[in-house]
Amino acid sequence: MDDREHPGGLALAESERRLKLTIDTMPAMAWSATPDGQLDFLNQHFLDFVGMSAEALLGLGFHSILHPDDRPFLLAVWQEIMDTVQPRPVEGRLRRADGEYRWCTLRQNPLLDEQGRVIKWFGVVLEIEDRKRAEDELSKARSALLASERNIRLIVDSLPVLAWVARPDGGAEFVNERWAQYAGVDATHILDWGFLDFYHPDDIPNMVAVWTQALESRDELELKGRIRRYDGEYRWFYFSGRKITDANGVIRWVGANVDIEDLQRAEASLRQSQNELARVARRTTLGELAVSIAHEINQPLMAIVTNAGTCMRWLDEAQFDAERARQAAQRVVRDGHRAGEIVAGIRALASKAPARMAPTELHEAFRDVLLMLDGEFRRRQIEVRQSWADRSLVVQGDRTQLQQVLLNLVMNSMEAMLETEQPPRRLTLSSEVIEGGFVRVSVGDNGPGLDEGTLAHLFDAFFSTKAGGMGMGLTICRSIVDAHGGTITAANRSPRGSVFSFTVPQAGGVIG
Repeated sequence: MDDREHPGGLALAESERRLKLTIDTMPAMAWSATPDGQLDFLNQHFLDFVGMSAEALLGLGFHSILHPDDRPFLLAVWQEIMDTVQPRPVEGRLRRADGEYRWCTLRQNPLLDEQGRVIKWFGVVLEIEDRKRAEDELSKARSALLASERNIRLIVDSLPVLAWVARPDGGAEFVNERWAQYAGVDATHILDWGFLDFYHPDDIPNMVAVWTQALESRDELELKGRIRRYDGEYRWFYFSGRKITDANGVIRWVGANVDIEDLQRAEASLRQSQNELARVARRTTLGELAVSIAHEINQPLMAIVTNAGTCMRWLDEAQFDAERARQAAQRVVRDGHRAGEIVAGIRALASKAPARMAPTELHEAFRDVLLMLDGEFRRRQIEVRQSWADRSLVVQGDRTQLQQVLLNLVMNSMEAMLETEQPPRRLTLSSEVIEGGFVRVSVGDNGPGLDEGTLAHLFDAFFSTKAGGMGMGLTICRSIVDAHGGTITAANRSPRGSVFSFTVPQAGGVIG
């Protein structure tokens, strides 16, 4: 009777069959080797993967499926594992049936006898190509990210501004190298709330208040303040920041502080130059009106002399009349005030006083200009028509500068109307309240009007339609109006003439 036909033999054969079926079916390349490292078994999954017969791989035949670049390393590690009997996973590339080399992990374990000697080696090979590629891609992405971060950091550190990032509570968590270099300290001294140590003490209360309000209720930050440089000098900076959120919704603030010290000084110098130029322009205009002004002052002075003489006559004992003397004295006082108003207006226009924005009764200020020009209107046979929205209208502005704008526009209109051969020459002055809390003042004439080329450059510096003009009058007017937050425009009227209009903000109240 054949041993395989014995019930015990049949059971053993069935067990071996099942074991082989299990080993061949398992999703791993299984193998076994002799104590000296020669393969003596490979499962079907292994054979299918490499596309070779077991005979070709047994013994040392498996060397042929190792990647040439990996073979020395893999064999050296395999020899070390056999020598030390210390198994460990090893990664390398094996040739697949289609000729492509795939990354795999080789794992092994020894079967030992009672003396600790190796009887056999068992192991598995697991393909990790997809994982390896993912790791390579991740490594490349990480390297690219690190390179990108280095580039971004280099860019941020090289920016000519003090860049920063702040936490939701307002403390700084990052400042660029330029910030640290400007302050002359390590960046750690500026982090958290350390930046306050470098702000001008006079600016800190307002800056902290604005910063706190922005943290609580705004998405952007804008403010100005002074920061101490490494040499102790405080310089003006413009602070700009914006609130951002990341994928987790954590709020951060990013921003930059831009040095505007030189700009501040340049603007101050420009304002000083503009004020000086405006004063010169006013004095030039007054010089052109000298004859008319002298005539206007002479009128009340002559009236004063006449009325004073009359008063003296009625006080004479021979023809004493107290009532008539009182009336004459009152006329002296009235004419004296009128002369004083004219002189005061001229003095204000010629003064070198800096601009002073304050509530100003618009038409009272303009009345002084028109009073000064009254003689000029008569001499040039100009009819003045006025249409004021409210004679007690209050605006926010510099009285003298607004008078200069009106004076310049009226003078330009009068000169334009000289080309109108026959009277009537009409000058129209008007004001109206417009949307946005502004008042619009308009000066119109019935002169020849303006051509399109002139309109395009009318407010440019040094552009003039007059033969001997400096071309600065309207430029100064625009500068003054801009400083008041308004606008100035010019247009033609129908059927003839031109109109200049400018706006100035209301002060929101009435004087008196």
